This record gives sequence, C-alpha cells and structure tokens, in this order.
Amino acid sequence: MKSSATARCRTARVGPKILAATATVRRASTQVQALYARTPDQTKLFPPQGVDAWQTFFAERDTDANERMYVGLAAAGRSLKRILLQSYLALLGAAEHLQADPVLGGAPADPYKSLVGYFNSLRELGGMRRIVDDDVYTRVRKLDQRTPHDARGPGRTAENRWLTRREIGDPIELTSRVRTAELTRDKARLATTFHEYAAANATNTLAPDALRPVDVLLASNMISVGLDVTRLGLMVVAGQPKTTSEYIQATSRVGRDDARPGFVLTVYNVHKPRDRSHYEHFMAYHESFYRYVEAQSVTPFSLPALDRSLASVVVGTVRHLGSPRLAAPKGVAAADLIARAGERVAAVLAARARAQPSSDGTTLDRYVASRTMKILDNWRSIVKPTAQSRGSTAVYCYSPFEERSARATKALLRTPEADATLDIEIPRTDPQYAFVAPTSMRDVEPSVAIWVRRRPQEDQG
Repeated sequence: MKSSATARCRTARVGPKILAATATVRRASTQVQALYARTPDQTKLFPPQGVDAWQTFFAERDTDANERMYVGLAAAGRSLKRILLQSYLALLGAAEHLQADPVLGGAPADPYKSLVGYFNSLRELGGMRRIVDDDVYTRVRKLDQRTPHDARGPGRTAENRWLTRREIGDPIELTSRVRTAELTRDKARLATTFHEYAAANATNTLAPDALRPVDVLLASNMISVGLDVTRLGLMVVAGQPKTTSEYIQATSRVGRDDARPGFVLTVYNVHKPRDRSHYEHFMAYHESFYRYVEAQSVTPFSLPALDRSLASVVVGTVRHLGSPRLAAPKGVAAADLIARAGERVAAVLAARARAQPSSDGTTLDRYVASRTMKILDNWRSIVKPTAQSRGSTAVYCYSPFEERSARATKALLRTPEADATLDIEIPRTDPQYAFVAPTSMRDVEPSVAIWVRRRPQEDQG
C-alpha cells in the first residue's frame, strides 16, 4: 500500500499557483474558472475578510496619507466642449501660477502641470483634440489678460491672481490609433518633470536627446491598464464613464505619489440623464463607489477571441509540446511532426474549452478541436511544397522576428501591424489568413523576443 500511494503521488498532476489582483470580487469563482480553468473549490479570496472592513491581518488603511480629490462640474445651457475648454484653460493656467509660487513651486507643483484628459469615445477625443490644437493653444498664452472683475478699477492691479499665461506644446494621445513605438516614447515624455527640464534648459545642460515634458495628454480607456507614471496628478474626465470599474481604474492613474495627492475634475453633460444623475448624487456616489463596481464578463472562447488568437496559440503549443525538432525556427516546416503533435494539441485545447463555466460539454470543445485541426491543415499546406510550387525557394520560420537569425525568407505568423504597413488584405479563403499573432495583449508595452537555447542532444532528438 505504501508503494501504490507513492506511485499515485508521483503521477498526480499539480498545476501552478496563480495569484491575481482585481478590483472586483463579485463572481470571482466564475471568472477564475473561465480564465484559468480552476474550479470554484480551488479558488480562495486573499486576503480573507476580517471583522473590520478597513483592517485585515495583511493590510491597514492609512488615514493620514494624502487622498485623491474628486470635483464635479456641470453647467446648464452650456455645451460639454465649452465647459471642457474653460476647464482646461483654468487648470493649465493655475498649474503655471502654482509653479511660479516661491513656496509651493518646483517639484511639489510638477504633477499638476501635465493635464490628462479622459474620454469615453474616440469621437469625443477627436473633437477635443481640435479644440486643444486651436483654442486652448491660443488662449492659454493670453491668460494674464483674463483679469477677474474684483481686480479691475482705479488703483487696482490688472494682474490675474490665480492664472498665469503659459506656452504649451502639441497634445499627445494614448489611444489605439497610436503605434506602439510612439506610445513608448510618449510614456517616457510623461515621466519627464517640468522643473528638472526647465533647470537644465536654463543652465544649458540639457541633453540633446532630452524629451520635452507633456502639457496635455488625451486618452481613451486604454489609459486604464497601460499607464503607470507616478508623477501625474491632474485629470479631467469628460462625462461619466460607462462603468464604475472603468471610472476607478482611469482616475487612479493620477495621484499615485503619496506626497502629492491627485486632483480629478469630472465634467458632466447635464443634457444626458445618466450624467445628470451622477452629478446630483456626486457626494454619495464617491463616498462609496467601490460598492458599485460591476463584475466584468469573461468570454475566452468567444468567436472574436478565437479569430484573434487561436492560430498563435496552436502554433506556440505545437512548437513547445511536440518534438524538439519543432522548437527550432525552421522546425515550422516539419510537416510530418506537425500532424503528430497537432492531435495532442487539439485534445488539450478541447479539454480547456470543456472547463468553461458556460460549456455544455459537447458543442464548444468539438468546435475548438475542429478549428484547431483546420489551422493545422492550413499550416501544412503553407510550408509543404505542392505540385504547383515545387520550384519555390521559400524558407519558412515561425515569426518575422526570426527571419534574419534563421536565414529564412518567409514567416508563418505575421503581426497586424505588418498588414497595415504593407497595406495588404489577405482573403479569408487563403490558408495564411488566420495566422495573425498580436505581439501584446494590450499593445502598449514594448515587445521583446525571447530565445531558448537547447542542448545539442535535445536538438538531435
């Protein structure tokens, strides 16, 4: 009995322990099962709830720390663009005035000189981009002429007591329309502080390749997951976001420095019932908006998800679960080994589909297996010379990042950016249509290539 128990322990399958952080705990077991194929009895909430909601064994709320300030703004009879224009001018001028303050200026004022504008749609963002390029760019240079009424008259100075004129550069975007290389450069600009840049410029010690700080950043919901810059402290939200979780994630991009709290101005459109309701209940909502966080839907095996990523998953799994010969860059052309490894991969993906909470146990797994086998058939038809292409000299590798090192002329996988750059459109009937692999799930962080060097005896196997 001892030996049989030992044998069972040796053959037992133990998966990795996964730690995931989320702002939503509602329906956590269902989401974990959909994402990681772990049953509800394998899911644990960490840290567990205690007697006091604000204190646990692992964490404690710091009541003395600076917190993020939320301010709501709405105006009847005024368009949203008009309110946003005046808000941008006031905040940009006030930040410049604060920078010049001998006591509060310098580093403490730096987080509020970069204004982050959040928009719920690209259409609204595009309209504000034109306003910033035209009206904001022009009027912010004349803020010293906007003298308040109580400062006018005989014997009174005409200098504005709250706003200072300012020169701003072109705004930048953080949206899906911007290429990854530009996003990387813009994130580096966002991390550049104004006071250090101005000091280096004044002393002629500015590096030739120094990046100018950002005055205005216009962002879509991409900012919620793709921006981690500690120095940002000022945000203007145009309209109430569609979900509370999106609102919390977006506004938490500012005020991440404990010493310098964040300031969020939410501009509402009173002509929209939802915005008006949030404005009327602004205090009550913001005092407890974490309880309104919605549970996000998770659909890993939906049709758009399969169209976008199934081919890359199949190719990567075959490459690493099959024979060691398949792991080499030119192993992509080993058609005889692809068939053997493909059946195993199709079974693995079908079993993964059956673990979905919404799976009926028959339809989804069969559909995933059939699509996997079709991808494998297209793979073999691409890399295996046919009777019409016997004279072809194409040498295939897995990805375009391996072409030069593997001395290959073609790659099985291609990136969506390559199709856009070359301005090509592959028909759906072409076997190469499905072999598009995104380089990043968010397409924000820079991509890197990882090379695995195997021992010679493994390559020979």
